[in-house]
Amino acid sequence: MGAFMAVLGLGGAGLGAYGQYSAGQQANKTARYNAAIARQKAKLVEQASRSETTRAHQAARRLKGSQMAAFAASGAELSSGTPLLVMAEQAGAMEMDILEQRRTRAIEAQGLRSQATMMEFEGKQAKRAGTMSAFTTLLGGGASAGAGYMGSK
Repeated sequence: MGAFMAVLGLGGAGLGAYGQYSAGQQANKTARYNAAIARQKAKLVEQASRSETTRAHQAARRLKGSQMAAFAASGAELSSGTPLLVMAEQAGAMEMDILEQRRTRAIEAQGLRSQATMMEFEGKQAKRAGTMSAFTTLLGGGASAGAGYMGSK
């Protein structure tokens, strides 16, 4: 009877260890998958930033053209004085807006890449923890089975 109980204990420990090991492996796979998604999102953010920058520069050129046409229609001299100052100030403000938008998108993309790195780290840690828990369960189960077997003699 003692040998049967020892075998049962070892079997239970083996199943428990396998479950812990598998859970760690799966957590690592999930983390790697999530990290890949975060990196893909970072690339999409960077692509969107480039598109937004292009559209903003086009809008700035259209506005500059409209301003020049309006000043010219009023008979103002475009190469000096108030019209030149207004257009220069507007161009500077639009460029600052474009640069701020690019900076914001760059920070967003970097944040996503950092999240991906952390996800991979957490996945590796979960994998290690699963492996260690599996070994601990096997050792504990083996010790309990051995003690139970020896106690039944």
